[in-house]
Amino acid sequence: MEKLNRLAGQVEDLQTAQMAMQKQISELVRELDVLRDQVSKAPSADTIRAEVSRMEARLKQVEQQCAADQELILKEIEKIAAAKSRPVQPSQPQRPAQASPSQPTEMKGYEYVVQPGDTLSAIIAAYRQNNIKVTVEQVLKANPGLDPNKLRVGQKIFIPAPSN
Repeated sequence: MEKLNRLAGQVEDLQTAQMAMQKQISELVRELDVLRDQVSKAPSADTIRAEVSRMEARLKQVEQQCAADQELILKEIEKIAAAKSRPVQPSQPQRPAQASPSQPTEMKGYEYVVQPGDTLSAIIAAYRQNNIKVTVEQVLKANPGLDPNKLRVGQKIFIPAPSN
């Protein structure tokens, strides 16, 4: 009888182990189904190659646009540098300024219209190159209220003619 009890215990242990293995097999089958589903949804090698080719073409297009933009920016910088390096010339034509209430009628000189990048010292230097000997003090005296540090584009400045 003892043998029978021992055999019954062993059978029971085997049945428990079989149920555990059956659960494990069911779980593995479920995981396998999930993996198969993921593999079927994954893009094929051809799809990936096509996407890579499309991205390479777009990247090449962006690189070309960057190169064109860079070239345009360099040209603009060169234009700005060239404009800054040119000496300031008096605006043409040079004509005597009309008398205004703040300027005595006997003053003779020239009217200058401020251009982008002009400074009072550069304007005076340009007039000096044209043999019109004038100083900063003379220009400031002829233009009451003129702030040489705040010249505005389009602002008119009276350049007095040198007294002989």
